[in-house]
Amino acid sequence: MKVTLLILVLGGAASGNVDASCKSKVISGILKIKVDGQEQTKYVVDQWGGSKVSGDELKIPHGPRVYLGNKCTSGMKSGMFWHPDLTKYSLSFTADFSDLGCGCNGALYLVDMPGPSKTSCGDYYCDANYVCGPGCAEMDVIEANNMAAAITPHACGSDGKGQCDGAGCGIHPSSFGPGASFAIDTTKKFRVHMAVDTSFQGITTTLSQAGHADVVVRHNEATCGSGYLQGMAGSWDRMVITASNWGDAGSSMLWLDGNVCPASTSCNQGNLKLSDLRLDSLGNYTGGDGDDYEPWEWPWWQGQHAWWAWLAASLGLTAAAAALALLGCCLRRSCALAAGRDGFCDANAGPAPDPPPPPPRPARGRGRGSNGSGGAPRSQTRLQEPLLGGPRDTRRAGGRPAGSTRSPLAPRHAGAARKQEAPTAESDAVERKSRGWLPF
Repeated sequence: MKVTLLILVLGGAASGNVDASCKSKVISGILKIKVDGQEQTKYVVDQWGGSKVSGDELKIPHGPRVYLGNKCTSGMKSGMFWHPDLTKYSLSFTADFSDLGCGCNGALYLVDMPGPSKTSCGDYYCDANYVCGPGCAEMDVIEANNMAAAITPHACGSDGKGQCDGAGCGIHPSSFGPGASFAIDTTKKFRVHMAVDTSFQGITTTLSQAGHADVVVRHNEATCGSGYLQGMAGSWDRMVITASNWGDAGSSMLWLDGNVCPASTSCNQGNLKLSDLRLDSLGNYTGGDGDDYEPWEWPWWQGQHAWWAWLAASLGLTAAAAALALLGCCLRRSCALAAGRDGFCDANAGPAPDPPPPPPRPARGRGRGSNGSGGAPRSQTRLQEPLLGGPRDTRRAGGRPAGSTRSPLAPRHAGAARKQEAPTAESDAVERKSRGWLPF
């Protein structure tokens, strides 16, 4: 019986599920999460009380700070917290800030805890602003209300435990607020996804909401300074997922609210709702809980695959342009072998010319003529010209007068009897150029 019980406990630990029978005054419930699509359970550690857990949803009223844990203890213990390895996984969740007004700060963030001992807050909490005494590296995945938001890494020296940057490297997401005109409409829930670059030189956070364009925030050396994020490299596998809901007078919350809220407005102490928390192996996240997230890891136009994507696109565009140019050219009448240019197109040429006239037929003589020119006699030359009327051609009224010396077989028109001059090479070239046959 004892052996069987031991196997069940080890099996529960190996599967990532916590003991559902746990009873502790510092644990408010068991939260369902997913790791690479597989459901697991974690404790919600809340020493102040007030948070509510239902399935995969966590509701935090104004006041508490809670952590995710994987061990059931009767009180706050340093070894009760869950440490997901964020060098291998991205973190995502659904957030609902609709109930939080100006001056409020609902947050999900990561801290490199526990501290070395219990703090003035009665737990082992640490952060970059030394709220409870100890300082440690912190990543504010999102701090927000329904009017404004901030995403802020806080480095603490080279090992995450040195002098901390309390102000951090904060970026306020664009187009964030109540109403459909914003990319993130805070009257509705939206998705938050965060991933750390494996070189520890960048953090990418994506806010997504169904029917809206994603809002992407990138922290890197350009935005935070050289070496800043690398100072957090040793903390990513020690981080504890933490959530809180607090606020104050508007004048003390301007670091978050900026100029979108009046300084006279104080926190309305509404509820923060978080749900569908997931860990996914880097590069495998596909979205969740009603958003239309498109993976940020290496879109085709950027990242590690950009070179071949741009090459393929360039070659495709070049081939398409060449094909269109050839088609347009060959639709012109000048694209023909008859143009005398080996079939290539000449965009400046006109219509295809008529073929050149045949060379004249030489006259057939029977010897040297009486005129001493070596050619046929004049009368014989005329007889070799085309016969229009034939040997039986007779003249009617208006024909040649009697006594005419022209042969009865001569053409009807005197002009046709003129001897056609043979074209020279120069005149032939001029003729071809005038008709567009030659390119010069």
